[in-house]
Amino acid sequence: SYAEEVNTSKGAWQGFYGGVSLSNIDSKLMNITGSTIISGNSVSPGLHLGFNNETANFVIGAEAEITNVNHDIGRPEVLYGGVILQDVSRLKLKVGIKLNDSLFYGVLGKSFTTLDDTTDPILSRRKKHYENGRTKGIGYSRKINQKLLVSFEWTEDSFDTVGSSTLLTTMKSATIRASYRF
Repeated sequence: SYAEEVNTSKGAWQGFYGGVSLSNIDSKLMNITGSTIISGNSVSPGLHLGFNNETANFVIGAEAEITNVNHDIGRPEVLYGGVILQDVSRLKLKVGIKLNDSLFYGVLGKSFTTLDDTTDPILSRRKKHYENGRTKGIGYSRKINQKLLVSFEWTEDSFDTVGSSTLLTTMKSATIRASYRF
């Protein structure tokens, strides 16, 4: 029976896991006053790898994640050329409460993004550059059996500067994830 397959005893959430994800990402590029210059949406695939440590009714973990965004945030009439938001990577700490075969959790961490302005026809020095930011979010994970997990996670990434000291960006992601515990 299903109840026998999903073991809710101590250690049921303990250990390494990895998997795939599909994110709906809403990006906003704003000026320093918070006015939106450009906004866009993309559906993006990703990978994640993490470790959970279980104590009593709590789970504490760490995770690395990368999502291939490939979102064009540059329009010549606004930013004088093309800039592509290539990917976002996250290093997250996770704290959650387990309830039988479900885990409700929050995440905090660092996020990193790669921007490619090599498609910009106006810039004399085209290059890729990297930005650091913060990530926060909430999630829900459900065990399908001893090895498989299905999760939903909402995260928000904030970057203080994106290629300029006068631009800010936020990315809000709603993600469906499938993970395998090993």
